[in-house]
Amino acid sequence: MKMFAKNLLAKLASAVVRKYHPLVIGITGSVGKTSAKEAIFAVLASKMSVRKSPGNYNTEFGLPAAVLGVEAPGTSLLRWFGALLRALNLLLFRNDSYPKVLVLEMAADRPGDIEFLVGIAPPKIGVLTAIGPAHLERFGTIERVAVEKGKLLAALPAEGTAILNADDARVLAMRAQTKAKVITYGFSGEAQMRISDLETKVEVEKETGLPRPIGIAFVLSYGGVSVPVRLSETAGNTQAYASAAAACVGIAAGMSLAEVASALGLCKSPSARMNFLDGKGNILLIDDTYNASPLSVSSAISTVKELPATRKVAIFG
Repeated sequence: MKMFAKNLLAKLASAVVRKYHPLVIGITGSVGKTSAKEAIFAVLASKMSVRKSPGNYNTEFGLPAAVLGVEAPGTSLLRWFGALLRALNLLLFRNDSYPKVLVLEMAADRPGDIEFLVGIAPPKIGVLTAIGPAHLERFGTIERVAVEKGKLLAALPAEGTAILNADDARVLAMRAQTKAKVITYGFSGEAQMRISDLETKVEVEKETGLPRPIGIAFVLSYGGVSVPVRLSETAGNTQAYASAAAACVGIAAGMSLAEVASALGLCKSPSARMNFLDGKGNILLIDDTYNASPLSVSSAISTVKELPATRKVAIFG
């Protein structure tokens, strides 16, 4: 029954994509998918009609629900009925308010997941954030994870664009797997969309005289043009990477780097990803509780090491 429901939802969502022909942007990777999704949405929504996959709607049930614009049905018969009605309405009648762009996370918990998801919503722009030791209980090795993630790149058309993290050797090596145009991003001097001059912005609190981080600032450079970007209430390089990936997507969609930088200034870090929270007394809490994979933990530790504080405490789950 579950397989029938999954395939039915997938076929309906696929039919909607074929009817409305939105620009599909697929995002995958072991870490950083949601941050990249939010940044990409912020950039493109400043110029276009865009829908992003909500929350973690990045699976065989979540992605079709995002395409249809409904809540994932789960085990609710009422929500399944609503999803079917929504799909039929979109297919039988023309809905001019259907978004022109879909920004979709594509997760892979097991072999075959990416192939299934790109079959529902074939992407024209694909973003690959990083490859790391995630879901090894089903993949066995990082190399098999890379093979699965690479299916997103293989699905891109020749007129499409692949956005690759130049600082991840596994990701960069996968440029050979796509016939699409490739744009790379990262801190590397080889990256086409280069991040530089990353710094944590700090202000001294009047009440305590203590330094407090308030955000990050960095420079994005592409094609001989450089623009400053500043993000508030976050720390570390995670959002810089997400911003650079979003800038690549903006360029691929015809935006200027100046337009991209302006939109990024309004972007907020996703929930539970390096968010600043006020603690009691003179305590600053950094909420990075969404993920505890080796890559994300390593990044969080590096970030905390660089922040100004008289005492630093890490709490791990």
